Amino acid sequence: GLRPLPLLAWAPRRAAAAWPGDPNPPEPALEEPERCGAVGPRPGPALARALTRVPRRARRRRAAARMERLRRELGGGRRAPDRALTWQAMEQLRFLRQELPEEWPLERLAQGFGVGTDVVRRVLR
Repeated sequence: GLRPLPLLAWAPRRAAAAWPGDPNPPEPALEEPERCGAVGPRPGPALARALTRVPRRARRRRAAARMERLRRELGGGRRAPDRALTWQAMEQLRFLRQELPEEWPLERLAQGFGVGTDVVRRVLR
């Protein structure tokens, strides 16, 4: 009977390892695209860009996620700062200023409540 022969049994071992599907080694005089089996003209830069470009929506989402992560890391944001005074402290501040204005000037109120004078001004407004 016939014995099955392994594929490329007669080809040199080096050529079979380099080109598993082709028993003949490539011509060294050919350009690389032709040696690699590329057919037709090379794709232009527009096609290459289109194949590697990330859709606009994904880019915006990625940028928004990056900004949110930075905002969290830096502790900032577009929200109001945390309150330094409770509602009860603000009411007491207003009461002291209204009842005894000469005893409680802005600087003394700010020092007594542990906030800046600008905060006291905003509360009194």
